[in-house]
Amino acid sequence: MNELKRIGVFHFVSDKSDPVSSLRAALNDARAKSDLSNSLIVLPEAFNLGRDYWPPEGEGFLSGIPGLLTLLAREFDTAFVAGLLVDENSDSRPPLSAAFLIDGDGCQLLAYKRGDDGSGHYRPHPNGFDQPRPYKGFCVAALVCMDCTRGSRDRRTDDATQAHHKALRAQIAKIAAKQTILCVPAQMVESNSEKVADSWLGYHFLLANSAPPRHGSVIRVGKENPCVITEPADRVVIREIAAP
Repeated sequence: MNELKRIGVFHFVSDKSDPVSSLRAALNDARAKSDLSNSLIVLPEAFNLGRDYWPPEGEGFLSGIPGLLTLLAREFDTAFVAGLLVDENSDSRPPLSAAFLIDGDGCQLLAYKRGDDGSGHYRPHPNGFDQPRPYKGFCVAALVCMDCTRGSRDRRTDDATQAHHKALRAQIAKIAAKQTILCVPAQMVESNSEKVADSWLGYHFLLANSAPPRHGSVIRVGKENPCVITEPADRVVIREIAAP
């Protein structure tokens, strides 16, 4: 089994109507500068929405994106952790917001989003779901956007968030991988993404944002200082990672 050698994020803030084409163009640009093979790249929350997340206008989302990402993973010898909207039934309720690990072999669910950001694009998962997974020598875990933040004006919400994080850390520990990659597909417009990274010390941290430029995407490799990406937009940023 090939181990992961690189981790990265897709900082995507422009035209959302054809996200896969935008991602392919960014991957081609990145591959012209460095090797992308055996990489894990995090994509923003609601990558398949097909329009700007804020302000929340319109309904529905793009179909077929997971399959297209599987093909793209084969093409570039990469894996993705993608934030996707998924409809598990045929009723009229909004879809769920989830994070999936996607490579050339298909998709695996990592997490459902619990928090409610008020956008109306999705319904919060009522019970929560986290499934960190061993992958190519690492443990890969995910939290979707606001689920990774801590601290709230509502004590009950804050207590629930702390309990959620504690339970996820326990699940990660059971996998017993030497290194963990925490992936955060995000549409983060209020929280300081660099400070969020500081609350997850001990893990490699990847937050892929799809918000206005002043709200960055973040890469932290091990104990290094966080790398915050704001400009230019629509680019894949990769960092080397040591084998476990």
